[in-house]
Amino acid sequence: MRFKTPDTRHLISGSCQGPPRPRRPATSTQFLSSIEINISLGIHFINGIIVPEHPLEFSRPLDLEHILTDKGRQIITATEEECRNLAQRFGIKSIARFSCNISVVESQGHLGGYCVQGDIEAEIVQSCIATLEDVPQHVQTSFTIHALESSKRKELYPGQEDEEDIEFLDEGNLDGGEIAAQYLALAIDPFPRSAAAPETLEINK
Repeated sequence: MRFKTPDTRHLISGSCQGPPRPRRPATSTQFLSSIEINISLGIHFINGIIVPEHPLEFSRPLDLEHILTDKGRQIITATEEECRNLAQRFGIKSIARFSCNISVVESQGHLGGYCVQGDIEAEIVQSCIATLEDVPQHVQTSFTIHALESSKRKELYPGQEDEEDIEFLDEGNLDGGEIAAQYLALAIDPFPRSAAAPETLEINK
């Protein structure tokens, strides 16, 4: 499987400044209630963070220090079973392929830690909202987070965790699989339409 070279321009000098983590799916869902979003994606929010309603389907604890001192990157790939479980979680027909190319550099900020970038590729299938035909989607998206030891939590100012997209390590590990799954969910087209779908839908009164 071929991956594009990750865009690490925002990681120069250890800067963790990158695109902020989106808090909901695509822009077209901005008028949906949080309940509708939860139903469509099989997730819920606690303090703005996406949390699964069941055990993690794609868990990949990553030793960031090992990755850093090795090659600086690692590819994680979901198995067929994990893809099936994630498809069920997201409420879509299938996920044929799901991988994430993760890059790690040291952060030079006063809090230390790591800057972690992930480049996601996936092939999914949904049902058209009008015709129920299969609608394939090739997903490419990326994320950048600042990973810190949990002991650093007390050094943050109010709201900093969300502003800088900070994740805390669990015994030195970061669950790259769950983070990648969250970003995949956010990149899924909330209103898939097939080529045969009409421009407008008539609603019978």
